[in-house]
Amino acid sequence: MSRGPGKIERSLAALLSANHTDAFTTDELCMACFPDVSCIEKKHRVSVLRAMQKVQNNLGWIARSISGQRGNYVFFNCYNLHSLAVGRTRSGAEGDWTHASCRCAVITSEKAEGMLLGQDRATHWRSARDESHDVRVDGPFPILFEMYLAERHGLNEEAKLLRLEFNRRIRVSVLTPGRICGPLHPDFLKDCKGAIAS
Repeated sequence: MSRGPGKIERSLAALLSANHTDAFTTDELCMACFPDVSCIEKKHRVSVLRAMQKVQNNLGWIARSISGQRGNYVFFNCYNLHSLAVGRTRSGAEGDWTHASCRCAVITSEKAEGMLLGQDRATHWRSARDESHDVRVDGPFPILFEMYLAERHGLNEEAKLLRLEFNRRIRVSVLTPGRICGPLHPDFLKDCKGAIAS
């Protein structure tokens, strides 16, 4: 007989509801749920991942594994374009993940946002990894965002068409990113935290 959501589930639900435009890694969620613990262990990760399985579907959050890091995930809100874009960018590998020093590196939310804006937030120079084509109005992430909204409202045929369009646009963004030249999507920009758009 269930006694309702536990302490960790309530803590995660409150954190995700209050920060619906952010993206979090498993370790960040562990630190939020266990603030008194100095070293995150496997038992903390397991309890957070179990609780997230119950919480994430109710709030529209998705888990995506981080490239090159088995068992580490980034969680993002699929009904918010900023969270979706930052989360998917954070799930990518930073640098050469086959190199031992980069294997445990995770892109921070601030760095991911800077990459999506196409600039270094400190110097306002173009960043080494410009991902801004993904959040432009003709880029792939706004289409993915629309697909999730269509699925949420039960529009399955429209969601299938949007999935095909997303796959087409992701190929274009990888192979010829220069063809995506529209302005940055306003839904992404409104949730950016103090960065200047290029």
